[in-house]
Amino acid sequence: MKPIIVVGTGTAAYMAVAYFYKMLPNEIIWYRPDAPAIGVGEATTPGVLDFLKKIDIDEKSVIKDLDGTMKLGIHFRDFLYEGHDYRHPFGFDKDEHAVNLELMQEDSILTDFSNTQAVHFDIIRIQEILDERFKGYDRLTIKHEFFEYTDNVKDSYIIDSSGFARAVISKVPGYEFIDYTHKIQNNRAYVYRDTYKDKQEQKKPYTIMQATDRGWIWHIPLSERISIGYVHTSKYDCYDQFVEYLTEYFGREIDKSQIHTVNMISGRNNKSIVEHNTNTIAAIGLSSTFIEPMESTGLFFTINGIESITEVIAGRKTLDEHNDMVAYNYDSTVNFIVLHYAYNKRQSDYWKFYQNVPKDWYEKQTNGCWHDLSWQVVTDGLLDKHKEYKVIDIRKAINLKLKKTPFANFEIDLDTYSINKDLDRDIWGTSK
Repeated sequence: MKPIIVVGTGTAAYMAVAYFYKMLPNEIIWYRPDAPAIGVGEATTPGVLDFLKKIDIDEKSVIKDLDGTMKLGIHFRDFLYEGHDYRHPFGFDKDEHAVNLELMQEDSILTDFSNTQAVHFDIIRIQEILDERFKGYDRLTIKHEFFEYTDNVKDSYIIDSSGFARAVISKVPGYEFIDYTHKIQNNRAYVYRDTYKDKQEQKKPYTIMQATDRGWIWHIPLSERISIGYVHTSKYDCYDQFVEYLTEYFGREIDKSQIHTVNMISGRNNKSIVEHNTNTIAAIGLSSTFIEPMESTGLFFTINGIESITEVIAGRKTLDEHNDMVAYNYDSTVNFIVLHYAYNKRQSDYWKFYQNVPKDWYEKQTNGCWHDLSWQVVTDGLLDKHKEYKVIDIRKAINLKLKKTPFANFEIDLDTYSINKDLDRDIWGTSK
């Protein structure tokens, strides 16, 4: 049986090791050179919580151990023009969307969290939890050193989770990175995290994305802190603007040394899994694909890749099927991201970039994460049609009335609450 060699230090590597160990019988060798980790807070999409449960991190662990909060969707501010706002509530049917829209509008949540679709959490803490668990993994060998792919490496599954370095996959003959910056111009983010100034005002059960003349700013509310990041293109300097924004937001002088710069490039590999020298080499996470943080797609692609590669190793999926799925999910998500920009009426050069883009750049292509209702909800938000959203199911309407409560100061009883969600929802398919 071929061993699995995992290469990398970040979240993708951690999640891959945990998932492979639980789902496959193979020996795992993890090349993990010591490297500092930068925690920015993580906003997720529907389905990520289901994956976390599969590696034995349930919603209680998210709240108790990962500084986590529940996420009902995303609130977009000023994206169409200054003063305009709309919400993208998550849901798998119209009633779930309608319930979450009302909750978001009132900064509330259901006391049993039965309509929650996603979460925010501290990415560093999940690594700390898994580090402790890995000590008991008898089929796992961790090597704190760099992995060098040479002709001496044979008959292995090699998982490249080395981030933008793409340390293994990029060495394979025929490798090509397909650059999407002609569609997705953002290539840098400034990231800062601090304690709340005013929980009542700043802690929300959703992610906020605030447009500016030079990009947009995310707000990811954790349990005790908030992560704020300025996504932009390096063509327009905005560091001083970000410092000014943070100073006003927190009402105090901020520690500039805690502002981290993250450089990024949107694109994907021509192939995410290949055969080479009797090895099967697969890229996951940033080594495979990246789109700017709009709609928080990062972990969607990571766990999508991990689960699909597991199917390849188990012999239930071919390499071509995996590559086709990754390419389609990525390309269709790019269309979904461009949709958020395409209708804007803002006057700065940054926003004018999108005002005359071809319509096929944001032509609807659904996938397991962004289905028909997702496209409809975002489009309706941009066109001010959310007033038409009403809860039809009488049981959900009653539940909404009885269990709605303000979110910021709600004390969660971890011994009694539950989220009534089933695992293994079919969210990874490639419906067209």
